[in-house]
Order: sequence, then structure tokens, then C-alpha cells
Amino acid sequence: MVVYVPLIIRDRVTVSKLWVACGESGAGSLDIGLFTASGVQLASSGSQTKPAGPAEYVHDVTDVVIDRGIYYFALVSTTTNSFYQFVLNAPVLTAAGVLQQASTWPLPSSATFAANTRTYSPVGGILTNTVAS
Repeated sequence: MVVYVPLIIRDRVTVSKLWVACGESGAGSLDIGLFTASGVQLASSGSQTKPAGPAEYVHDVTDVVIDRGIYYFALVSTTTNSFYQFVLNAPVLTAAGVLQQASTWPLPSSATFAANTRTYSPVGGILTNTVAS
């Protein structure tokens, strides 16, 4: 299942990397990405082998310039419980704007957002540089 975590971008920035905090357990593969609020994929790591042991996984992407607005960090994995997570009640995460999508591998080019029913959100995001106006 894909998890989409909202990101509020306040200034025009260049996204150069995506990252996720991997836990100690689990193996398998992951795909992390960045999507617009309308569900268009802007960047993706593609299928990558999950690092062994606890580590931040950082993936270089082709630079993407985004304007202020709401975007979504996305994660899908072939394993479960192998990432550091915020654990909260599903209604709290839903109120925070977390969305999900039924099983898909790898990340789709166009998201089909659905209401959140999960009780966790992965720890991850984007690395940016400010773009001069």
C-alpha cells in the first residue's frame, strides 16, 4: 500500500533528493517519490533495495523546481514495518492530510488518492534548495 504524506511548500524550491528513515528489520525493496496535490508524479527513486539495518536512505533525483503549495511525499515497500514511523490513530493522520492508495508496485505515475485507514506515517521527505525569484 502506498502512503502519501502532505508537504506544505512555502517558497519556490528545487527538489534534489528524496529520503526515508529505514528501520533495523525487514529487507526487500522500496520506492519513494514526490507527487503534486492532483496526483501527478514529479520524482521517484524507482525500485531500490532497502538498506540493511537502521539508516537514512537518500536518493538523488533529477532536479525538480516546485512552487509554493501542497505536495505529497510517497512511499511504497515490498515489506512492512521496516521504516521509522509516526504511530497515531488513523483519524489523526487523516486530519493531518495523510492519504493512501491500494497496493501498487512501484509507485504509479498518477496517484489514486484514497482516505487514510492506517495508523502510521513513515518518517521521510525531500531535500531542497531555494530558487531565487
